[in-house]
Amino acid sequence: MQGIVLAAGHGTGLEPLTATRPKGMIPLAGKPILYHVLSALKRAGVSEVIFVVKEFKDQIINYFDNGKRFGLKIKYVEQDNLRGTAHAVACAAEDITDDFIVIHGDLIFEHDIMEDLASLKGENIVIGARVENPGD
Repeated sequence: MQGIVLAAGHGTGLEPLTATRPKGMIPLAGKPILYHVLSALKRAGVSEVIFVVKEFKDQIINYFDNGKRFGLKIKYVEQDNLRGTAHAVACAAEDITDDFIVIHGDLIFEHDIMEDLASLKGENIVIGARVENPGD
């Protein structure tokens, strides 16, 4: 199974923290948020990750490299224009060769949700959360 990790956005809502780094590289418990995302994907059976990057992409590439030290195969594709989630996934389309999970690279979620999702292999699933003000 593949993981498509969307990590191309500006992160303007978290400035000044994101003035010099992508949201996914903000530390959480001593590791970048993206590290925790990859760990969850790996536990769920993902063996290859495609990062969709743009802003501060070098920080992500330098930290995760080819993924070998994380036990994953990692590729990078650049989203030329930030035109939303569907466009980001389309940027990775030519590298998608298996069932896949798409996740935003700045999400923090319950520990076992990835395993639950991966067990539904072959299904089309969209997960969302109700919030009072989506703009926030």
